[in-house]
Amino acid sequence: MMVEFNGISVPFIPIGGNQAISKSNIEISQGLSEFQKVFADEIAKLNMSANAESSIKTNGINLSDLDKIKLESAINRAESKNAKESMIMMKDNAFIVDVPNRTIINTISSEELKSSVITGIDSAIFL
Repeated sequence: MMVEFNGISVPFIPIGGNQAISKSNIEISQGLSEFQKVFADEIAKLNMSANAESSIKTNGINLSDLDKIKLESAINRAESKNAKESMIMMKDNAFIVDVPNRTIINTISSEELKSSVITGIDSAIFL
């Protein structure tokens, strides 16, 4: 005796019948969409290298949630122009960003900027 399951003849009847399989497919697809949402949120996050975290503390730079949103927006703009490493100027501080990895790799305070030569960037964004 052959049973048709999703348009395919199979020599067995699934435990729980066809309804159990359909229910599990719905659960898997819902779980996948939730995973995709979380994955997209994680990719969009702003990351910070250990060097950047250290220089933020050393230079006394305080980043509010609004500042982080502005930095993320600037990274999105740089990404749309295919930038690889950008300098983002915000509040007299420079943030050197690895755009594809969405990671701040260094920060430079306004005092350090006076005597710095910045190399290895392909774009600059002023906020």
